[in-house]
Amino acid sequence: MWISGRLLVAVIFVSVGIIPTSSRAQSIEAVLRQYRLTGSPWSVDCNKPRGPGNWYGTYTATGGTAKLVYDNGKTKNVYKIVSARALSSTDLLMTQEFLSQFHEILIRVEGDHYKTLSSKLPDGRFKVKDGTFADLTESAGQKSPVLDRCQH
Repeated sequence: MWISGRLLVAVIFVSVGIIPTSSRAQSIEAVLRQYRLTGSPWSVDCNKPRGPGNWYGTYTATGGTAKLVYDNGKTKNVYKIVSARALSSTDLLMTQEFLSQFHEILIRVEGDHYKTLSSKLPDGRFKVKDGTFADLTESAGQKSPVLDRCQH
């Protein structure tokens, strides 16, 4: 029997616990609110406008739908958040869907700042590993940036 790639990924995520299956599991919205990610945009430099070198990321979670929108003023990338799980008081693991691919994202949130610790693709390759951009990106070898909560 052949199973589509998306269905197989969903089955794997459920079987390893990435997607909660019980009603007692915290909702994605509750987890994002626990880390205070929603409500304000996040950026490397909140004092500068959106631009090619300064993307703003905004988390929203309403009515059972959660997403992260990165916007640089010309381009918007929309990531659907399909799961979110608190690992500790600072670390949050999310599964995001972008361009029909599921990405496993681990971030560390400390106060009004967060940093991507890892970004793993469905094939097991990393875009970010141990807080550093991997060889798959133009920024290979550089530390992933700290994003600040913007107050505007």
